[in-house]
Amino acid sequence: MRALVFSFAGVTIALMERSPQYAVLNIQARRTLVLSALGPVFDVTINGVRFRPDSILLGCKGAEIRSVEGSGWVAGGVSFDDNMCEKGWPPCCTTGGVFNCDPAIAESIRQRLWAVAEIWVEARERFADPAFAAQVKNQIVALYEQALAPDRAQEAPPSNLYRSHRDIVRSVEDYIDKRPAARMLSREVSMMLGVSAAPCTTR
Repeated sequence: MRALVFSFAGVTIALMERSPQYAVLNIQARRTLVLSALGPVFDVTINGVRFRPDSILLGCKGAEIRSVEGSGWVAGGVSFDDNMCEKGWPPCCTTGGVFNCDPAIAESIRQRLWAVAEIWVEARERFADPAFAAQVKNQIVALYEQALAPDRAQEAPPSNLYRSHRDIVRSVEDYIDKRPAARMLSREVSMMLGVSAAPCTTR
């Protein structure tokens, strides 16, 4: 995966050429992650939601993000050192929320991220000026606030299959965490979950 990553004024921006992959991210630090598509996107599912060109992923400390990326795409990630959920952004501290936004605002975000990256590559010394760095940060924040406003964004619900899978995984993890030194058998775990211990077979 090729990426351009740079930081200024408490913001880190990453422009990434992502390859097909399965990825899991747990946000441990106090920060807010926002992810947008910077071009066409096909066959990408994040937290059980099909990601679209006007989708925005939002996650804060404590969020778990699982992505299934069946094809390559270009993503723009912005990480804020602050917990933006405490500043009026939609809550997203247990799971990362995927929001479908106004296509025009999504396009404005794409253009702004590309423009900021171009300035960084060609004249990064400008970001040494605190006033300029703060202005750029505020412009990016304002765009995301527009995109995530209640009357302009709708949180996309994950599929039932993903929710069931997520609940099972969390139950198993909780069960293991409570018995770190115990020997466990598959039938014990399956009884706890209320599912069959028989292996799946295909023909």
